[in-house]
Amino acid sequence: MLAQRSSELDPVNHGDLITSMGQLQRNARDLQESVMSIRMMPMEYVFSRYPRLVRDLAGKTRQAGRTDAGGQFY
Repeated sequence: MLAQRSSELDPVNHGDLITSMGQLQRNARDLQESVMSIRMMPMEYVFSRYPRLVRDLAGKTRQAGRTDAGGQFY
């Protein structure tokens, strides 16, 4: 929607705005690609770090901690 409107602007008078719109569009595309790549990450990789996190936090707070994650992650 914004891209359509910005194409109607005069490039001489609104050059900075058009450039900024292009940068915003590239940033949004990069963000979307990053989010999609994270969504494709195996859950086992994500949850395999939890036991260490719990152990580190338990040590820092001097409290007992336990991680229980059973089953397979797909």
